[in-house]
Amino acid sequence: MEKRKSLKWALMLTGLLMVTQGCVRSGLVNDFFGIQMNPAEQDYFKIVSYSEAKGANFVNTPDMNPRVLAWANFLEGTVQVRIVNQDVSPIPFDWGKDVFTVTLTDGREVVLEKGFRADYPEFSEIGAGQSQSFYLKFPKFFWNTVSQDKGAGIITDFWRGNQSTYLMKDDIKKIYVNLNGKTEFILKPVPKKRNTNAQ
Repeated sequence: MEKRKSLKWALMLTGLLMVTQGCVRSGLVNDFFGIQMNPAEQDYFKIVSYSEAKGANFVNTPDMNPRVLAWANFLEGTVQVRIVNQDVSPIPFDWGKDVFTVTLTDGREVVLEKGFRADYPEFSEIGAGQSQSFYLKFPKFFWNTVSQDKGAGIITDFWRGNQSTYLMKDDIKKIYVNLNGKTEFILKPVPKKRNTNAQ
């Protein structure tokens, strides 16, 4: 019994020592934040704090890549996802293979629409030290469902970019991004209390 307890504490301590911490600035895209990771490890990724001055302070495991960042924001019905590559290797992306999925707090998953291929970013990779923004839309069936659940007024206000957009942000648990069928990200909401005076 004592051996089991000792082993349990040793494993817990090892797990704590394996977790690393980082801090990155957000720029203007700052509703959701994440890094490159295997989705199976997403529970170990924590956003500790957020401020306009310092960006996101987060905890990750060694298997995650904190040098490849993802931010997301909502702009009048459009979801902007920005990938920032601070690593040395380029990140390929492709209209036909890229997937952007939103998971709602009620468990529903919604695949965001990428639009026409001609409107997608023309480059095929995000080079080292570069970033790329993707502009996605919720599918029409999603708006119909929300209209039935919460009233058409919320939809109208959301598309106009009014304050009601925050109601929709609160309904989102996470965003999943897969570029070129290979590079995966999980984005989580940044903490609501944003200290703009943080040093």
